[in-house]
Amino acid sequence: MLEGNRDVVVLEFKLQASLGEHQDPNSKGRLFTVSGYGSEIISGYGGTGKRLRYVIIGKDVPAGRIDSLGYHAIPWIRFLRRTGRESGLQRDLFDCLGVLGAPIFLSRHMKKKAPTKEASGALEVYQLLERAAGNIRTGAATSGGDHIGLDLSSTGATPKSQHKILKDVVEPRGRSLGWIGYEPREEFEQQLCLSVWFYSSQKGKKSVEKRLRKLQAGKRGKIVEDGSSIGLVQPASNVRDHEKWIGDVLEGVAQHTSR
Repeated sequence: MLEGNRDVVVLEFKLQASLGEHQDPNSKGRLFTVSGYGSEIISGYGGTGKRLRYVIIGKDVPAGRIDSLGYHAIPWIRFLRRTGRESGLQRDLFDCLGVLGAPIFLSRHMKKKAPTKEASGALEVYQLLERAAGNIRTGAATSGGDHIGLDLSSTGATPKSQHKILKDVVEPRGRSLGWIGYEPREEFEQQLCLSVWFYSSQKGKKSVEKRLRKLQAGKRGKIVEDGSSIGLVQPASNVRDHEKWIGDVLEGVAQHTSR
């Protein structure tokens, strides 16, 4: 938090983690203003006469205002230097951010005429995942030492689309519908697996589980759970067409709309 004579600015930095409802001004349940960050900021500084701002670094959140509190987001790409040389401190910071989960910093020195095999491979993975998502709006790209993937956004769904059906079934807790990508899983002795996760509410989790059980019964993968989140995983080596597998899982959860 930064406080000056006229302003109070609260910064929330996000890397791989999604926004919690208490951190998200646009959360469905309005937890942000009831008992979350918004409530704390307004109750603590709303009577000071200072301009209040809440800034989310690293996420795509529409700007807006709640009472006296204005909010907006700044994506990581805005921090890249377009001209001039990086200082040693900047280089160390950007390299660290890239490793921690902001991949835009890892590719900042890549030359278009001579991309490395690793960079080309990463781009191909993200392009595959984008195609697999179909009409579902994707969010932040995430990567780390043991995973690479894309967030699925719960916003921007058009009526009667697969995206809208998935959102209704999953009933996500925030602006992230789920995640698609690659990660090692203990269930398969740390083999690299294709994964599709849904960030459900408790009610939505039951509906998603019913649909995933049909896929599991057809030996399309194994159901995994983490709190109210639920997903399907399958060793990547067992799947010939990775794009189709991900698309089939998303379609399998969306195609049966009856509860």
